[in-house]
Order: sequence, then C-alpha cells, then structure tokens
Amino acid sequence: MPPKKALRVEEFVPTDDILDTSTKWKSWRRKIELQMEYFGIQDPKDMRMCLLVHGGDQIMSIDENSVETGSKEDEEYTNLIDKIEKIFIPKKSRLHARFRFNKAT
Repeated sequence: MPPKKALRVEEFVPTDDILDTSTKWKSWRRKIELQMEYFGIQDPKDMRMCLLVHGGDQIMSIDENSVETGSKEDEEYTNLIDKIEKIFIPKKSRLHARFRFNKAT
C-alpha cells in the first residue's frame, strides 16, 4: 500500500534576524522538498501548492503580492522559490564583509 500524501512540515515562520531566517528557510525548504520527493510529488503545480499550503501566511502573502509574468506551469514552482529567496536570503556585501573583518581584528 503506497503512503498517503500527508506532508508533516510545520509552517515556516521567519524571525527578525535575517541570518537566522536565512538558515531556517534553507532547512525548511530541504525538509519539504525531501517529503515531496518521498511522496512522489513531482508535478511543479502540485509542488507549488504544497509550498503554499504548508508554508504559512508569510509565503502565501509573497505569492499573492508578486506580479505574474505569464510563466509556464513548469516554471511556477521555481519562480515562487526565487521570489521567496530574494526576500529571505541576504545578498552578499563586500562592504559588510570588510566591516565584520575589521571589527574582528
């Protein structure tokens, strides 16, 4: 008997600290993608729905507030992931890296 498609992932809740949120997002994304793979969810439309259903209010609002580009259904999941990562994963900054290095010395 095949397993039922009931993902067991807690809602993603970002914190005020962007570095902590970035780490939590990467871990949460890994968990949900592993479960989707285990349950055989491979259709990008279904993967996007899983992400929206289990992601919580924050991810739902990112999807609702983003501008649709008229992309294909195959690209909907990857486009949503890209939008989320632009918000939750900080960009690398040389200036900030220098500041941290100089502060440490």
